[in-house]
Amino acid sequence: MLCPITSKGKHRYSLNNANDRMRMIMLAAHEVAHFTYSYHDEQFDSLCFEITHRMMCEFRAISKEMNQVTKD
Repeated sequence: MLCPITSKGKHRYSLNNANDRMRMIMLAAHEVAHFTYSYHDEQFDSLCFEITHRMMCEFRAISKEMNQVTKD
């Protein structure tokens, strides 16, 4: 679902962009929830929300680490 490269061969997301980092975190939470639930039902939604919430609570730390990757 992340599809990091566009059909034109360009990067879809930038680790230097806070909005892109947030989008990647949210998409990752969605994909992780699919490990437990295949279908988009209430159980899937509840798990996806919980994962996203926990990651967003740590957004600054996660974002800082993602941004640091571009500097190394």
